[in-house]
Amino acid sequence: MKYAKLIGNQVSEILVAIDGFTIEECFHPEVLVGIIPVPDEVQNGWSLVDGVWTAPTPPEPESKPVA
Repeated sequence: MKYAKLIGNQVSEILVAIDGFTIEECFHPEVLVGIIPVPDEVQNGWSLVDGVWTAPTPPEPESKPVA
């Protein structure tokens, strides 16, 4: 299972337990403050708004000047 630490409503860090261990066995209690379980597809930068996970919008490609 994956866990995330949020800043505001945005994922700032993903934590994953080592196979065969719980998240509590893998990390110091101070690290685990404020983490929540998240679906596998959630990554850094995703947002949680009204219970819905949303990936960040990809940046627009920079336009290159025409020579």
